[in-house]
Amino acid sequence: MAIAPSASNSDGLLDLVVVPKITLAKLVWLFIRMLSGGHHVLSKDYHHYQAESIKVTIEVPVEGQRDGETLGKKAYQISIKSEKRQMWL
Repeated sequence: MAIAPSASNSDGLLDLVVVPKITLAKLVWLFIRMLSGGHHVLSKDYHHYQAESIKVTIEVPVEGQRDGETLGKKAYQISIKSEKRQMWL
């Protein structure tokens, strides 16, 4: 079972899957399609993006949390960057 079957842990890219707000019935349908061979990727509600960095901006104040600490209700901007590194075993 792979949410993003085309994702690779060695390409140095971040993979982001976005599903818009959908009904519970559609969500269950997507989940069943994911379990039955990865056909969820063909849905118009499934969006897969790849990038070296991702910036998420939340303009409407929401409750936030970082590493278990409550940050309060405010707007947030989050940046994530991928770094390709060698791994020795």
